[in-house]
Formats: sequence, structure tokens, C-alpha cells
Amino acid sequence: MTRVLLLQRNVPHYRLPVFEQLGREFDLTLAYSGVSTVGEGAPFRTVRLRDVHAGEWARFQVGSRALAREHDAIITMFNPRWVSSALLANPILS
Repeated sequence: MTRVLLLQRNVPHYRLPVFEQLGREFDLTLAYSGVSTVGEGAPFRTVRLRDVHAGEWARFQVGSRALAREHDAIITMFNPRWVSSALLANPILS
């Protein structure tokens, strides 16, 4: 089964149906560093990451690169403030 890593800052309740469907189709790991609404029995694994702020605008999710190496595909936020997401998109830096 394809191993998929999904990186999010927060996990709001309205996104759970999509994540649950992905979890039924793939070996899904949902990694987040903020607030999560995931309850018991979700069809995917969750991992809590730590945020590091570099200045006023740059943020980094500690541990995201190591997690990415364990997966076949990565789905991440598109937000220029999250430097860790941009680094994962560059195969040389990953």
C-alpha cells in the first residue's frame, strides 16, 4: 500500500471526512503541529510535530523531513511561511 504523509498546521473537524477517506485508500500518516480534532478510531496514524519560529514570518515543523523519508508521497500546506514544506519540495535539500 502507498504510504502517504499529510502535513498540516491544524486539523479542523471539517477536514476529517477527507482525511478519513484518504486513510481508507492509503497508509496515511497525518502530521500536525497545532490543534487537532482527530478522535479515537481514525483510519490513519497521527504524529504531533513541534513548531519552531525563525523570526516574525518563518516557521518550521521539526521532524517533518525524517517523516517524509518514510513515505512514498507527501501532501503539505502551500504557505510560504512554512519553510519546512518548501524544503520538502526540493529533492536536493530533502
